[in-house]
Amino acid sequence: YIFHAPNGVTQIAENIVEPSVFGLSLLSWNVNRSLKLARIVKEKYPDSCIVVGGPEVPDKCEEFLSYHKYIDVAIHKEGE
Repeated sequence: YIFHAPNGVTQIAENIVEPSVFGLSLLSWNVNRSLKLARIVKEKYPDSCIVVGGPEVPDKCEEFLSYHKYIDVAIHKEGE
């Protein structure tokens, strides 16, 4: 239900309150929305640890992490 909220990712982000760790699975069907949500959460709560995992995380993720600076940990494949 998360990605089908009437007002989308923004509405979901409004319901997230001070997460210590915020994890998301990056799958082909949700990668753009998940990355947007991760960015919004990091901007709102900069001390939160943002963790992503799944098949859309590249095997060698240095470039991925340098492009998505709001992500703290990225785990390739089934790491989430």
